Amino acid sequence: MLVRSATTHLALLVALTLPTAALAQHQHPPEHADLHNQFYQKLKRPDVPPNLPAWQKSCCSDRDCRPTEARYKDGRWEFLRRGQWTPVPPEKIVDDHPPDMQAHVCISVTTDDLLCFVKPDVGI
Repeated sequence: MLVRSATTHLALLVALTLPTAALAQHQHPPEHADLHNQFYQKLKRPDVPPNLPAWQKSCCSDRDCRPTEARYKDGRWEFLRRGQWTPVPPEKIVDDHPPDMQAHVCISVTTDDLLCFVKPDVGI
């Protein structure tokens, strides 16, 4: 009975950790590969000191950045995060032009913090 209970608990633990493991292994879909190689890799965090090592200034690892829905409302940018409009702190806005004219966010997969936001290229 004890072995069966331990096996059941182990199976439950594995099942609960699979979604987290799958998220940690996230890779860009093929259509985002060019964005990563030609755009995301070059983005630098505007809110960190310039004397930090390059890896600490980067907005993106291979899985932090993605296109997002965004809007400009009441004098500030917001992006859609988990179904909620989330304000973008001005110090997170990267002054760059996205190649696809869409808004992009870089959110740490380990801390869930917003690292960078790139405005859509709409003339605002």
